[in-house]
Formats: sequence, structure tokens, C-alpha cells
Amino acid sequence: MNFLEQLAYEWYSYSGYFVRSNIKYDKRPNGGYGGEMDVVALDYKSNKLIHVEASMDADSNAIRIERFTRKFAISIEKYNLYLNTEVSTVEQIAIVGTAKSNIDFGNGIRHLTIPSFLNYITREVKDIDPMKAAIPEGYPILRGIQFSNYYIFRE
Repeated sequence: MNFLEQLAYEWYSYSGYFVRSNIKYDKRPNGGYGGEMDVVALDYKSNKLIHVEASMDADSNAIRIERFTRKFAISIEKYNLYLNTEVSTVEQIAIVGTAKSNIDFGNGIRHLTIPSFLNYITREVKDIDPMKAAIPEGYPILRGIQFSNYYIFRE
């Protein structure tokens, strides 16, 4: 699991979702699997599933579009089968790239650049005083973001 996958796992778990990572599916008869979901987060209240694929690659956008389109080519029936759920909505998010331009993956796949993902999380936790409401130690990356951003301008 790369640090982006770990951070997505921590963020959604901290935010109240039931989260699993590195879920293999479509077992092949001669070994291996047809695919793997990096991070899935289930919100039981809304019965919504978020599927995150994250990469720090340096590939061209054409290669990224082909790869992420393939990774997200999962029907809602397969999500429900492999995750033992009955979700009605799946949001698919690709976290990749550092350029400010948005990649149009099509098929409703949402693109977040790595900086925008990090900035979103930072904005959400930067004003939470770690001495009064520290993010639990089970989320080490998220906690590091909280501590570093809370104190960066307060010394």
C-alpha cells in the first residue's frame, strides 16, 4: 500500500466510514486475481460506497486514462458481491498526478490531483488543536498532517 492509499484509508476511516483496502476480486482458475481495489469506504447511513484508486505514477494522461478506466470497470453488482453489501451508489475517485489540469476519465470517475487531495485534508484538520482533540494514533499520516499544520504558523 503506497502512502496515498494509506492516507485515503485513514481519512475515510477517521471520517466515519467502514474502510477496507487491497481487496482482490475475480479469482483466476490458474492463480492470481483479475483486479484489486485500493481503498473502499462504505457510509452505512447513506448506503454509499466510495472506491479510491491512488497512484504516484509519472505516466502520460493517455496511459492513466486507460489504466484507471480498466480499474474502475466494476459493475455495482460486483461491488455488492465482493464486498457483501447492497449499495445503491458508488463514487469512483482516481487520485493521481500533480499538474493542475483535470483528467477526464469519463464514466463518472472523479479525478483528484495529489496536491488537491492533500490540501483538502489539510484544510479539514489544520485548526484542530492536537492537545485538545488529537487525531488517534492509529492514523499516523493523518495525525502527522494535523500536528505539522497546526503548529507550523504558531511557533
